[in-house]
Amino acid sequence: MSKEMDFPVIKRKSPYESSSENKVDTLGTPQYVAVPGASGPAGPRGEVGLTGKPGAEGKAGKKGDTGERGIPGKDGETYMPIYKQRAGWARYSDSERRQVPLGPTRGADGWVSFYVDAKGASTEESYLPEKHVSLYNRDAKRINLKHLAVGTQVTVTYDFDFSTMSSNTEIWLRSVLPSSDSTYTSFVALLKYEYDYSFSVTHHITVTSESDKTHGLICEARSDANSIFTPKSITISVS
Repeated sequence: MSKEMDFPVIKRKSPYESSSENKVDTLGTPQYVAVPGASGPAGPRGEVGLTGKPGAEGKAGKKGDTGERGIPGKDGETYMPIYKQRAGWARYSDSERRQVPLGPTRGADGWVSFYVDAKGASTEESYLPEKHVSLYNRDAKRINLKHLAVGTQVTVTYDFDFSTMSSNTEIWLRSVLPSSDSTYTSFVALLKYEYDYSFSVTHHITVTSESDKTHGLICEARSDANSIFTPKSITISVS
């Protein structure tokens, strides 16, 4: 064997060359690229979910600054009338239910005064208008006006029973201010039958002078036939 003979040199391939030989040529193969299509219609709306639980209450904020002071108010108007009379009322009932005979020959021209003893169970003086002064004078047997202001409106309601002794009997009622000879008169009824009746009659009276206050108010009844008048109570309202 010749000494000058060369041995074949085996050249190792680099990783890059090995990688390049293994690649397949894909240039001749069609390439497909995804293209977005048109958007479809929106789907139906889903159902509303359940309401969540309330969150924890937040911490209290800082106290705000004091606001500006308001405009001073004007003086209030009084509800008192011009004659400055306080309102109030009282009821005076009779405990004995005394009977008062009426008829054409009774009293003065048929007018007979009546009164209550103010001792009945329904007597009420809790709402008197001025310093607990009674609105009825038990001794003088008349309505007391002394402590009221001139110009005061007084409403008096009489509750009474009336018994006729014949048919077609009339009954009248009046309130009298004797100092001024002023009267407030009501025709109550013409009663066709002999019977026992109950009535409630109201008079509206104005105190027009100091003299009216001094002498008070007298209550009277009249009938054109013999009959029995029984006063039950007198209710007095002041305004």
